[in-house]
Amino acid sequence: MKLTFVLTFFFGALFVAANFANAQTPANSDATTQAIMQLENGLNDAILKGDAVALDKLIASEWFAKSGDTSLVTKSQLVDFVKANGSPWASIKDHDVNVRIHDSAVVVDGYSTRGLKGSEAQMNLRFTRVYAKASSGWQLVAMHFERVNQQ
Repeated sequence: MKLTFVLTFFFGALFVAANFANAQTPANSDATTQAIMQLENGLNDAILKGDAVALDKLIASEWFAKSGDTSLVTKSQLVDFVKANGSPWASIKDHDVNVRIHDSAVVVDGYSTRGLKGSEAQMNLRFTRVYAKASSGWQLVAMHFERVNQQ
């Protein structure tokens, strides 16, 4: 049970498709949106491959995630979990994604549907992610997700 929860929690909100909409403005919003899209594509790829090394580079050291039940997970817990277990996901479909740019922070929200490996079961999530601009570029610093409309 705990492993299922951990899988759900860790991977639940890291997925955003490349179809970003509603970018809010600073003058470099196109460049920022492209940078976030590249980061999101890298996160998607790392999660699907179970690549803990890539996740470690893409996620800020202070990263944390909270689920709908208020559980908290840290970056080290996520990376250790991926190293030990890989990825449970066979497919990812994100939709209704919005990107809002606020100077050195970006908020991304949307819905994600993903399929489990070896199963026809799907999980639907509503997510919010926050990115911050560091000296090394944009990094994921926080996220929240909860399950919705389970099939």
